[in-house]
Order: sequence, then C-alpha cells, then structure tokens
Amino acid sequence: MSGVVQLRPGDAMFDAMLRGRRAQQKPRGLKDEAIDPRERQIRQFLDHADDQIDRAVKSQRKRALAANRDATLLKVIYGWGLRRTETSKLDVVDFGRNSKAPWFGRYGTLNVRYGKGKKGQPPRRRTQPSAA
Repeated sequence: MSGVVQLRPGDAMFDAMLRGRRAQQKPRGLKDEAIDPRERQIRQFLDHADDQIDRAVKSQRKRALAANRDATLLKVIYGWGLRRTETSKLDVVDFGRNSKAPWFGRYGTLNVRYGKGKKGQPPRRRTQPSAA
C-alpha cells in the first residue's frame, strides 16, 4: 500500500530477510523442520544483540554506542550475506539507490568493493540488492 509508513521498519526488513532466506532454502530441498530451528537461532542471536543495546542504555554506560554499532553490523552482515573481509572494508558510500526498489531510499543496494577474488587475482566488485 502506498503512502503507509511502517511503525517498525527494522522488524519488517528483518522479516523480509528471513522470508528471502526461506525462499532460497526450499528449492535446495530443505524442509520446514530443518529451516525453522535455524531461523529461531538467527532471531535469538540478533535479539540478543538488541538486548545488549537496551542493557547498556539502561545502565547509562559508554558501551551503548558500541553495542548499537555491533548490533547494526551483525544485521548488515546477515542481511547482505557479507564475508568478514568485505565487512571490514565497508564505508557509507557503499550504500546506494536501487531503481527497482525505490522504497529502500539510499539503502537499496550495497556495493561490495573488496569481494572475494580468485586465487592470484584482485578482489572482485559486486552489488548486493536489499531484500524486498
């Protein structure tokens, strides 16, 4: 529905990521009995990261900003399927618009500048679209 603002866009994005993951697993022959426990683990892991933010904020410690950074980075890694090295070399300019998904605004794609290359070759560039 156009013109509707989501109250919790982060939750909607996370649910879309899980739906996309499920859609990838089904054609590989995985059944719901295998997918559901893994999905619960992912939810628990990322919920724990969010809980760390809440704990740090309530205790009024300096750790709140670092906890927020860490939780956000974990979601970026999972959401775009990034490798450790790719993540370490990310910058804000790597996020861009996707003409096929304008609702994501300036976060429609992620340009991975230092992707995994073949042996003896430089890193490969790739563009990861946001989950829809």
